[in-house]
Amino acid sequence: MTAVTIEGTIIPSAFLPTGARVTVDRTPFIDRLIRNGFARVIEETPAPDVSVAEALTGVVDTPAVPTRPARSASKDAWRAYLDLVGVPWNTDMRRDDLIALADDHV
Repeated sequence: MTAVTIEGTIIPSAFLPTGARVTVDRTPFIDRLIRNGFARVIEETPAPDVSVAEALTGVVDTPAVPTRPARSASKDAWRAYLDLVGVPWNTDMRRDDLIALADDHV
């Protein structure tokens, strides 16, 4: 989580008086204080495992989950899906066998 130092603005709030500074975790509540003008950001320190883009946008980059093919998809589509999710398969397997492997992997 990102740590942020905020200062109370001329608009006082019950949480942060005018001119007071506090360092807190950046939460939706803190974002509302900033957005509504009750506080201004003095300094923002991203967490060690947060990228700069994540810290600036607040959007965490999560790895994409492969889309599971339709049951009627080709054998090649099921092989590609199993490769993406890291499930080994054999070349002599039928499409139904590949689907069963995918079902077992979930």
